[in-house]
Amino acid sequence: MSTGKPVIQRNERQKLLEAGWQRALQTLSDAEHATGLARIVAAFDSKVDHLVAMERMLHQYAVLGTPEIDNGKSVRFINTDWRLGNSGAATFYMQMALGVMGSYIEGGPSAGINLHDPAAK
Repeated sequence: MSTGKPVIQRNERQKLLEAGWQRALQTLSDAEHATGLARIVAAFDSKVDHLVAMERMLHQYAVLGTPEIDNGKSVRFINTDWRLGNSGAATFYMQMALGVMGSYIEGGPSAGINLHDPAAK
């Protein structure tokens, strides 16, 4: 999928994001596929183009007939950059903790997506 090198072109990043999303969705059971994800916990490095790429991907997800995830509903779409600030290397672990707590309390599968650039300082 990726060579480990930075992906400069926006359309290439979009393709990689969508391919990764499809691979992640394959881990859901048939029942979870039918109901869709309960929540997405995501970090974007406060970059608008990362958020836009995510929105495109979620739109494609909804077109396939799964329930739409509205990023305006903070219970279903948790932007950790806005909520927690930059938590550095711990970002993904914090996302997983929020997803696990949400799944435990409210049920349903959660997805954690970290679009932080590890090379950025």
